[in-house]
Amino acid sequence: MIKRLFAGGLLTALTALTVTAQTVCPALDVDQLAALATCGDLEPGQVCTPDGESALIREVLAANAAPALIRVSDGVTLVLIGEAALSLAETDQPRPVIVAAANTSGTAINLRSGPGTTFSVAGTMAAGETADVDGISADGAWLRRADGAWVFASLVTVEGETDSLSIVDADTPLTAETVETTFTLEASSCAESGVLVGLNAGGEVTLNWITIRAEAEAQAFAQADGAALTLVATSGDLTAIVDGADALLSAGDALTVTTDGVERGSFEIDALALPPEGLALLQGSAQAVDSESPEGVVYQYLEARTRASAADMQALSCSAWDTQAVTQSQSFRAMNATLQDVSCSVSAAESSGDQAVVVCEGVIRTAYSGQTRDWPIKDYALVQEDGVWRICGEAN
Repeated sequence: MIKRLFAGGLLTALTALTVTAQTVCPALDVDQLAALATCGDLEPGQVCTPDGESALIREVLAANAAPALIRVSDGVTLVLIGEAALSLAETDQPRPVIVAAANTSGTAINLRSGPGTTFSVAGTMAAGETADVDGISADGAWLRRADGAWVFASLVTVEGETDSLSIVDADTPLTAETVETTFTLEASSCAESGVLVGLNAGGEVTLNWITIRAEAEAQAFAQADGAALTLVATSGDLTAIVDGADALLSAGDALTVTTDGVERGSFEIDALALPPEGLALLQGSAQAVDSESPEGVVYQYLEARTRASAADMQALSCSAWDTQAVTQSQSFRAMNATLQDVSCSVSAAESSGDQAVVVCEGVIRTAYSGQTRDWPIKDYALVQEDGVWRICGEAN
């Protein structure tokens, strides 16, 4: 049992690390950290590394890879920096089976939004392309990729036993959406090694002994040293929960937890020297708005566009915009596309009743063959169909 000892005084653990680590730790590789900006928007439960490749959390963290951008949930984003090692905490929940499927047909094949040709086209799978598969249809004719698209089983070669796959249908949640939110941060003597934590409203994650929760956007930095775990709130307000006791932390407040107890203190944020490249990755990781509001619908549409998900874009579109949604889904298909500092709001002057115009700030950033480009985001016109907001055109 961890004692709840909320003692006053300045936090010294993190300061000591800064002093002792200067001559023994390698310099932070900010170029690799900055390279994470090319990662496409991640689904909950996925990790991206500097090469732009994404995988499920359990696959990447098994090797304790750093740096890494980790999408724990819609409300939590982590950035693993320096020499830090993060692993999933032990869990009794069974692991889903994942197999690999390769397109060996010699030509590109259509993907579908469900297990059948009556479902809409959700993109294509290039000849020679390999993808993770996490489910199979009841009749065994279709395989569901880990990204949610379906492929006809007879057109691919599977590495692994499909008999072990879960039987799923078009409405079964993705494996990546069933994510663990409890992690173990291994001890490090390096001052610039740890985890940057970004939270949106309702976001919650557990690191070692501390559960971190936020009611609005907040950021923090966590570091383990020996048997101690230190958490510093760097912006916004968050709640740290230790052994059932809540502690409210604002920017500059710190908490150090050991097996002997909990010590509260304060810390100069500037003294942390956190890499701006890492902090930037936490910005706009997910817009904290009602997903059914006009601005929430547009944000989801833009996010789906970076993933070239025609099915998701069509689901957010009115019938008149259906074809255009498919066309737009191909815009960045061959590129790494990300939303950069995107926030959307309803234009009151142009909206009334069952019609709305949504204006977004920020850009879609693409990287292709070493070239980076920012694409402006247009305004979108929305209408209500059966009481649900849907995109129905561009307003400019």
